Amino acid sequence: MLAIISFSFQIAYWLDFIQPALVNKSDSNLYGFYLFAFHTFGGGKWGLNQHLSGLFWEPGVYQMALNMALIMNCHILSLPVRFIGKTDLTKYAVIVLAVVLTMSTTGYLTLGVIIIGILLKKSKKNIVWGIMLILSILVFILVIKNSKVVAGKFSDDSGSFLVRANDTICLINI
Repeated sequence: MLAIISFSFQIAYWLDFIQPALVNKSDSNLYGFYLFAFHTFGGGKWGLNQHLSGLFWEPGVYQMALNMALIMNCHILSLPVRFIGKTDLTKYAVIVLAVVLTMSTTGYLTLGVIIIGILLKKSKKNIVWGIMLILSILVFILVIKNSKVVAGKFSDDSGSFLVRANDTICLINI
């Protein structure tokens, strides 16, 4: 339901039906969040964005909640296909779409690992799932390699990359 509500607000925003307001702003408008009915559309420092944030202050936090929902329900996907209901598949499709719309690098990587893990477990029982596993790994590699979101995080001129690289180097030195 959280993802469906998020989609509804995001689509309304994209179609200009709603206009979020900057709430809890500072004098310089650098702080605060663009909100509409508890839905976040960006921060004062960064402005409005197209990433799906839902109730959370940033898309990265929302993808964690969504991926946790997938992980906590992985047992359903471990069942034989004939026992998985349409409601469960719809729920998973909505959650996966929400993760994709967060445009979060960590969200993409985590989602890929979850899907590959599920297929790895299923591939032990059936060769068809093994083939799907191999295809999923290839698709995952292609998506990550061609994703502007992921590529941007790993480019040398990305502030996000530089911060993470410096943190890693410092931790290794320590």
